[in-house]
Amino acid sequence: MKIRKSVLAYFFAVWISLLAASQVQATSSIICTGLENIGGMDIVFHSGPVPKVLDVTIDFKGKRITTRTETGAVSGSLARSFIDDHSIMIDLTDADALNLLASVRIMRSNSSNTEPLQIGFIKIAEDISFGIVCDGP
Repeated sequence: MKIRKSVLAYFFAVWISLLAASQVQATSSIICTGLENIGGMDIVFHSGPVPKVLDVTIDFKGKRITTRTETGAVSGSLARSFIDDHSIMIDLTDADALNLLASVRIMRSNSSNTEPLQIGFIKIAEDISFGIVCDGP
């Protein structure tokens, strides 16, 4: 429930910031839930012809890594991000890009006209790895 409220507040903030921007971008989001409720993740990306990751937030064991400025969270930078119809790959590093904070790998399969099946894992550097199932386009 705590993650859900944070997700809703986050998407509202993103929506407001997009309205204020001089150039509006079409965005989509993917919400991932960790297996056995270990953690979860939210990805916001530009959904134009060439998808681009705009923001990532990972929650696990009461901790948070995010690319946004947020009190009490570990600040991460997008070192690498890739999205296509078959996979999503994201690496978050510290601000100096010296230490890897988290790696995300998601495989996507779409054999019908419904939302794709998206499964993968999150590896938190030197702490934990856990499987995820994701919802979204």
